[in-house]
Parts: sequence; C-alpha cells; structure tokens
Amino acid sequence: MSTAVVTGANSGIGLAFAELLIREGYDVTAADIVIGDKLRALPCQMQKLNVTPRGHNRSGGAYAYRASKAAVNSVFKNLAVELKKKGVVVVVMHPGFVKTGIDPGIWELDEAARKLWGVVKAKGIEETGRFWHREGFELER
Repeated sequence: MSTAVVTGANSGIGLAFAELLIREGYDVTAADIVIGDKLRALPCQMQKLNVTPRGHNRSGGAYAYRASKAAVNSVFKNLAVELKKKGVVVVVMHPGFVKTGIDPGIWELDEAARKLWGVVKAKGIEETGRFWHREGFELER
C-alpha cells in the first residue's frame, strides 16, 4: 500500500483530499494544527502539528508561521531536490478558488480535490519540485 501525507487535513481541501486518498486505498497520515471530529472520523493516522498561529505581529516571534509563500515554495523545492534520488515526487499545488469556510469560491471541495489528485498522479520524477495549478498547467514561482 502506498503512503500519503496530507497537511491541512482537518477541513477544506485538505480534508477532501485525505478522504479521496483513503477511498483509493492509500495509507494516509493526516496532519493539522487542529484534530477535529471530521478528521477523527477518518480511518487514518493523525498528526497534530505544533504551530502557533498569529493573526497579528505586535510581539514578534512565530517566524515559521509568518514566513512568506515564497519561503514555503522554497522548502518544497529543497525537499524535491533531496528526495529525487529516492524516487519521491514533490509537487506544490494551487487549488484555484474553492468553496470553504474562509472563502465561498466557485469550486466544490470534492471537485477541487479530484482535479488536484489528477494532476499529482500525472506527475513523474522529472517534474518534481514544480508548482502546478489544479487544471494541470505549470505556474511560475
């Protein structure tokens, strides 16, 4: 059985993605800063992430949380370089506008997760470390 790690799995696209992978037979580890009832109901391993969210910056600290999207992309690019020799494909995905509790968006979560999964499944080791849109085209960083 293949293994998948899904971050942000407590809600939204992350939860929909974890559900999809479980249905496809993956051994899923679902990670988030919150482990809620919907996530607990899934037949998967769970990992609580130790991150302190900060909605403001009056006190400094929480540097990892406050890092820019560019820094997140850089981390995944570095992972892609390191894991390529082990045959692990690392992709960064842009889900597009999706209906969540944060943003009403235009795409349903299940549809977005299916499209994202289709893109991930189509990528091979030669495409590791790149940034992809849900519709399958590469985005520039």
